Amino acid sequence: MSSRTAPAAAMAAVDRRQRLCDVFGEDYNPDSWADWRWQLRHRLTRPEHFERYLELTGAELNGLRMGSERFAVSATPHFAALMDPFDPSCPIRRQVVPTDQEFVVKPGDK
Repeated sequence: MSSRTAPAAAMAAVDRRQRLCDVFGEDYNPDSWADWRWQLRHRLTRPEHFERYLELTGAELNGLRMGSERFAVSATPHFAALMDPFDPSCPIRRQVVPTDQEFVVKPGDK
């Protein structure tokens, strides 16, 4: 079973950290991971970053693309590692990853 399809509960913290480092083509290094400067340099900021780490739903992918045109979406690797890569209803993931429904404006909305 590949790490892309492994159940989230079975995914250890180190596995999530390596999965995040893979987004940037790096190997997980505990010393680098603990460095706040490294964390800031390796923030997930583009839809492609999130797409490499998370199994995004269509609504999330659309939301990230729409959001990148309007505001900054960003997460440090440390915070992103708290997200469940396989569960779109993960509360931490929902705080970071917008969905396309969040951009729907109804008549009367300001």
